[in-house]
Amino acid sequence: MTVRFLLLCSVLVVSATVGRAQDTGAGPIVRIDVDPQSVTIGQPVTVRLTVLGPTWFPKPPVFPSFEMRDVVTRLPPRSSFPTSERIDGAQWSGISRSYRLYPMVAAGYEMANEGIDVTYADPETRDPLRVRLDVPPIRFEGTVPDGAETLDPFLSGTALSLDQTVDGETTDLMPGSAVVRTVTAALDGMPALFLPPFQGIPDNPALSVLAAPPVVDEKPGERGGPVRSTRTETVTYVFEGDGDFVLPAIELAWWNTRTGQIERASLPAIALAVAPAPGSAGRETDRPVWLLALLGGVVLVVLPFILYWRRLKTWFDERRRRRAVSEPVLFRHVLSRIASASPSDIDTAMRAWLVHYGPASGLADLARRAGDTGLVDVIAAAQAAVYASENQADTLSEAEHRRQLALGIKRLRTGLRAGREYRLSRRRTGAVLSPLNP
Repeated sequence: MTVRFLLLCSVLVVSATVGRAQDTGAGPIVRIDVDPQSVTIGQPVTVRLTVLGPTWFPKPPVFPSFEMRDVVTRLPPRSSFPTSERIDGAQWSGISRSYRLYPMVAAGYEMANEGIDVTYADPETRDPLRVRLDVPPIRFEGTVPDGAETLDPFLSGTALSLDQTVDGETTDLMPGSAVVRTVTAALDGMPALFLPPFQGIPDNPALSVLAAPPVVDEKPGERGGPVRSTRTETVTYVFEGDGDFVLPAIELAWWNTRTGQIERASLPAIALAVAPAPGSAGRETDRPVWLLALLGGVVLVVLPFILYWRRLKTWFDERRRRRAVSEPVLFRHVLSRIASASPSDIDTAMRAWLVHYGPASGLADLARRAGDTGLVDVIAAAQAAVYASENQADTLSEAEHRRQLALGIKRLRTGLRAGREYRLSRRRTGAVLSPLNP
């Protein structure tokens, strides 16, 4: 029964409002309030925009953004809220929105040609009607208080504080050590955008600095109080050498809007001492010793070659000469001469080779001494054919006899090298005779 009664009363009130609107033919209206008209830069100007209609709003109005140059625009918590007002004896419903505009520089500001899109119920047909209403111009100014002209940048508010933490060892530092300095500035009464960078970078080639991106935060004040802004900067300092280092002091000057005076928030400088790395002091003095030791080693290796170069050269020459007249080299020389050289060249090469096997009158004599009687006839026949006149010898027969002679000499050498006589003759022969003429 009570619910039905309230619904009936609501219908009667709306019907009466529509009836009065129909009689007057009025449409929605817009009102603007600016408070205060003049503020210190960085402090808010509260702008309240209200739209009222004779009926109701099927859709919420589309409010302007109120963005302009050198002004920071913010919407406070619960910035939009319903309202109502009695106009010409009728109850009009409406919606209000509050803005906070923060001037960034000292100047006069004017915002015009703004509009608001409103959809309301037609008083006669109750169909939705959409209209665009002009917003009255907004005018205000930002000022710098007397005595605060020297502040750059200009900061103002009711409170400003600086806090810092230092992570890492600050004692017993050595090259390669690092400390992390985190500083937070908190300001009441100004958007975080106004807080400037405040950690300076020391100019020291033995100090590497790594700055993390700043963390900026902004929270509305309690119960409509001033906004609270913070800016946190984190810088890592890496010490690349030893010595004394100073992390710079930090100071922010600001205008206290409560006391009307300039105040300062500051943090002291941080002095740090970095000791030399263990053993680094001795490295500079030890370096010449190592250098002298290295040079001495080079001299010991190179000097014998310089002093004994002639003896070394003579020794190498003698080894080369001995190898040239050694038994294996001379034997290969004999085989190459048997293959294609003239009989006189074969005889010269063979005489030089036979010296390694002691006194002998020829191959046949060596074969007899070796006890290979079959080889005696083979060598004798081959020599006779090879040493014969080239005009009297058949080419094919000569090639065959050369091959048989080479095979016979190889057979003879194998027997001689396996026998004791060859080893004894190697001991008895101290010097090698010069090759004999044919």
